[in-house]
Amino acid sequence: MLRCLRAVVCIVASAAVGVGQQQLVDELSSRLAKAAAGSVAYCDLSLARLDAMAVVDLRRSAKEAEALWSQLDADVAGVAALPGMREAVACHAAFALALTEGVGAAERWLGRASVPEGDVDEQILADYCLTRARTLCILQRHDEELPLAVRGQASAERSGDWSRQIRAALVTLHMTPGRGIGRAWRVFEEAKKAGNEARVVYLLPMLMYCQADYLMSRGDIEAMLSELARAQSLAEKHGNKVLLGMIATLRAELASKRDDAEREKAMLELARSHYQACLLYTSPSPRDLSTS
Repeated sequence: MLRCLRAVVCIVASAAVGVGQQQLVDELSSRLAKAAAGSVAYCDLSLARLDAMAVVDLRRSAKEAEALWSQLDADVAGVAALPGMREAVACHAAFALALTEGVGAAERWLGRASVPEGDVDEQILADYCLTRARTLCILQRHDEELPLAVRGQASAERSGDWSRQIRAALVTLHMTPGRGIGRAWRVFEEAKKAGNEARVVYLLPMLMYCQADYLMSRGDIEAMLSELARAQSLAEKHGNKVLLGMIATLRAELASKRDDAEREKAMLELARSHYQACLLYTSPSPRDLSTS
């Protein structure tokens, strides 16, 4: 149950930024106000803003995705003319609702998010694939999740979007731990060498956490605890409640392996408090989190 729960929240924390998520939302809002309505830039900024907002306030992200969908459905400002935009927004609504209201609400919005057809911009396609894949992960539909994540990775590579390339690796990390974390670190280093460190540095704490998780799976507990401490330090500095919850959950899993029931319980309570602060829908019953 613990590993599956961490897989679910991992897909949220992969969007958390080091300089403060609300600052990113504000920055994207400012840039969006200056972008030409109906342009590719306008669409990409709109999707990025929904993604960033999901870490700040999932319910607000869901409401704004639903409102944007309504505008697209009425084709306000001609934005819906861009192939894939409406489907990508529907995926964002499904993602946020899956974590706040459960399976039924998410499935309804996924029904509006069929695979985009036509000449779809690579950034929009990458966003669609990764957001739908993350939603399918929550719904435990992993057989559908992986192909979409791979397709999203390819679109992100073609568009030169470093951030989405890393996030694609993180989406599939719980399915292919060794390959996923290695790929994520390689893209991170490539982005730095190409002078794009500012675009990916916000993912560093999450990469550290994933590295710690991988080290624990290999039995290297000393190295795992060292990496986890680094991730926790950055998460505390940036107020990243989602990642702090994941770190506490990982510590609970370690305590369980060591038959330390008291510490396991304490870490799970700490994790739950962090998740609830982010409005995550953590009840296991709707999605059968007892299985992985």
